[in-house]
Amino acid sequence: MLEQRFFDAEVLETTRELSEGLDRFHFLMNSGHLEDARVEIYKVASRCNQSFVWKNLYWLEVKRSSEEGQIYAARKLVDIEESSANQFLLAKAFVRSGSDKEALSVCHNILDSYREDDGIIFLVFKMMGSIYQRANDFEAAEEYYNKAYAINSTDIDVQISIGYLYLQNQKMDLAREKFSNILLTNETILEARIGLALIHSNLGEYEVACANLAAVLDLNPGHALALSLYTKWSNHCADGTYPQTYLDQYLKDHPSDDSVLTLMLSWLVENQRYEKANELMPRLKKNYQGNPKHLIEVEKCLRNIL
Repeated sequence: MLEQRFFDAEVLETTRELSEGLDRFHFLMNSGHLEDARVEIYKVASRCNQSFVWKNLYWLEVKRSSEEGQIYAARKLVDIEESSANQFLLAKAFVRSGSDKEALSVCHNILDSYREDDGIIFLVFKMMGSIYQRANDFEAAEEYYNKAYAINSTDIDVQISIGYLYLQNQKMDLAREKFSNILLTNETILEARIGLALIHSNLGEYEVACANLAAVLDLNPGHALALSLYTKWSNHCADGTYPQTYLDQYLKDHPSDDSVLTLMLSWLVENQRYEKANELMPRLKKNYQGNPKHLIEVEKCLRNIL
């Protein structure tokens, strides 16, 4: 009886220490001390080889952007419990590391063993579609995106992916139909607007393309891709399309973004707004991280003009 009490006390002490260790881990991770949090969770793992510990490590490694760490933690999870959810985390870790071949292998293993789990199977089909799309395997990508769509036809990400797959393979009518249908359901889906803009620019219809990009920027002035394309294509428009307002708003919110400062400078020079361009030079020189020779050449050019 006495030995049992000593055993119970030891278990309680170990449980208390593990609980305190997890509390310290969560505090450190949530306060941004990721390396200290990593040390703490490994201390816990050395005494408790349970799936919840390795899952905590996995999400820490995601936050640390450590691809190797994510794969290691996911492998540990699969070793403890070879569930569809744990294998999917491993597949995601492989995708983040650029190891698409390994990710596909895990995906096929999930499909072979866990067909009854529609939630995970949907995610697997979607992942496989994106992998094949990156590999420019149009037929395989379309097959798996459509399988995902058959499980959940309301998922916007799948519909967007199918639209861009059509666009990537020059199936403009199908891409236009897909993006237009998405916008009929929800006109605030920015990726669909950008998809339509790319289609219209491909057809030389820059006014319509810029109108779609303007709709994106009205909803999200900080959308850098839409701003870049709008500025680039505005010179092809005959209807007075003018990116200055959007550029000014973006730089007000992102004053140190030298890529957009450079974009604005180029647009001003191309449109012969030399005084405005000259006013922008000190600000750009202060923030610029690129090749300074380019700025020096532009500055000399402006001095000669002015």
